[in-house]
Amino acid sequence: MRKNIFLTLVAVIVCYGVIFPQKGVEVIMPTPISNVITEIVVLDKTTAWAAGNLGTVLRTTDAGLTWQTLRSGENLWINSIAAIDANRAWVTGPDEFLTSTTDGGKTWKDEKIGKIEFFSKVQFVDAQNGFVGGAAILTEDQAEGIFQLYATTDGGKTWKERNASLGFNPLEVEFTSVNTGFAIDKFEPITGKDKFLRTTDGGKTWEAVKEMANMFIQSMTFPDTKTGYIVVEEPLNTKENPTSNFRLFKTVDGGNSWKSTPFQDKPFTGEDKMPQYVYFKDSEHGWLIKSNQYVSPFGIELLKTVDGGKTWQKSFSDGEKALQLAAFFDNNTGVFLSGFWSDSPIVFRTTDGGKTYNQLIKGNDLHFHTFQVVDPQSIFALGENGVVKSTDGGKNWTEVVNAKGTFFDRIQFFNKKEAVATCFDDAGKVSIFSSTDGGTSWKDSKAEFADFPQKLVFIDLKTAFMLTMDDKTRKVLRSDDAGKTWKELLFDTSPSGQFSDLFFIDKNTGWMTGEAILPGAKKNGGMVSFIKKTTDGGASWSETYLNDQVFPNILNFLDQENGWYVSTINDTSLVLHKTSDGGKKWVSTILGPAYELYENIQFQDPMNGWLIKSYASPHSPSFIHRTKDGGKTWELYKTVNKIERLQFIDKNTIYGGGYSNLIKITVE
Repeated sequence: MRKNIFLTLVAVIVCYGVIFPQKGVEVIMPTPISNVITEIVVLDKTTAWAAGNLGTVLRTTDAGLTWQTLRSGENLWINSIAAIDANRAWVTGPDEFLTSTTDGGKTWKDEKIGKIEFFSKVQFVDAQNGFVGGAAILTEDQAEGIFQLYATTDGGKTWKERNASLGFNPLEVEFTSVNTGFAIDKFEPITGKDKFLRTTDGGKTWEAVKEMANMFIQSMTFPDTKTGYIVVEEPLNTKENPTSNFRLFKTVDGGNSWKSTPFQDKPFTGEDKMPQYVYFKDSEHGWLIKSNQYVSPFGIELLKTVDGGKTWQKSFSDGEKALQLAAFFDNNTGVFLSGFWSDSPIVFRTTDGGKTYNQLIKGNDLHFHTFQVVDPQSIFALGENGVVKSTDGGKNWTEVVNAKGTFFDRIQFFNKKEAVATCFDDAGKVSIFSSTDGGTSWKDSKAEFADFPQKLVFIDLKTAFMLTMDDKTRKVLRSDDAGKTWKELLFDTSPSGQFSDLFFIDKNTGWMTGEAILPGAKKNGGMVSFIKKTTDGGASWSETYLNDQVFPNILNFLDQENGWYVSTINDTSLVLHKTSDGGKKWVSTILGPAYELYENIQFQDPMNGWLIKSYASPHSPSFIHRTKDGGKTWELYKTVNKIERLQFIDKNTIYGGGYSNLIKITVE
């Protein structure tokens, strides 16, 4: 199964009381599930509950074909879920709350259990008896959490401490009955060995039933109270080219005795797909997921057994996908899920016992770091090989520009007919495609570039400004013939200098930011940040030095008077700077610490603006903040999957895109 996420991720839930699914956020792509599923529990032949990133909980009532999102929109990876029927379920994340619903997900309640700060496990063995566990912080100077176990005998109404300290932090815990449970202890401190432990008194005491000498436990599964399986790695050579055998241990007497068999005769190497996860629906029908965590792309291989693990047959393989989780509704119908390893949702479904599979998720091959909504039905974005278009609001997409092997960084419409799209290849060659018929057809302008573009700003089909840089020079250039020829506007060769950002609102008025050596300056080795402005199309520039600021960027202007940019001050704070007179004076507001990452800041008018804050990982959430006072104060508005930019349709309608995510926000 999976590692306890509290060992590697820490998040704090900030919502209390009743929580509903994301109101006002419509996910256009990917669909029908936009979140990575990390946990699933099957109740019967049709019903299952699942959970994952963004605090998401889903339910299916048709054996995994369709899914209903019951809640979402939190900075939380749910790492465990339990359910006893279609109405009652519990979820935990690496935070201090056990969250539950008794009405099928309409309302949710957060509950503190003892002094547990980081939950990692919730499980019910029947309608009345359940267990919850996690790391407790008992004193202020405590370096590590103490794993505690609580139990309920009244269906979750009350929880009582069952074990104040297990004495180890389990990789996994699984109960097969009210009294019997099993746990994996990785790298036990005294011996350094993996241990497999069992309790027969409901978790009060634990004893090692198998100590793995020179073996590493990967996963365990118990389809019933008697039958269980463990996957272990047995290193054979730990030198320059390490190899390992993998074994399957099986018990048929509730863990009293175990027998092992190897998966294959040939040892595994670091390049091979290795057994990582085992799942059995019953004592005979099981699945093994082989993958490689260390070589990208991961790739997976699914093996199936129908004789309790005696023999295995290859069922499916994929060279790029990462799967970590399996669940079956019967011996033929089941799903395989991506778990924590994937950047995007993956759901492979089979209805014939693994002979064929269907990937339910649509849109993982689309990219929305740049996109353009022309109208509610006509949307442009990126596919694997170029520009794609939807004419039905994002449900279906067709390719309109093929430029395989390139990376598109801009799609821009000037009106409903005229548009440009720019891309570059690995060698830095840039192509500019243009359309004059609303994006139906596109023409490569055959633009020529002597330098590597850092940013391109288009005013119309003909007029463009470009910021370029290489090891020795920085330039700002202008083209009036769609990029065929370029005129040099600014040129800089100062050591360690750089041009950071460029923004034009029309053919004449623009701004650019950067850093350069200023003779006589004493701080930062003489390096000083600046902002330049032109009102004559780049023929001349005025310059303002920005004392104590570093890396001025995210430059954005609404008109000739109102604009914003972000910089770091004193290496401690990220600061938003605002002007209402075209850059003569700037008012500053601290946004947060310097290490925070801001993807974009965009304003609808001088007072109403939006800020996108995120982490670096593609599968981390984005936090959309809103200001109504020009940037003086900000409040968290929505937490969504990764996006990088916004497009304002009107004051109440906003589209957001980034990575493989496209959303529509209806402003409340």
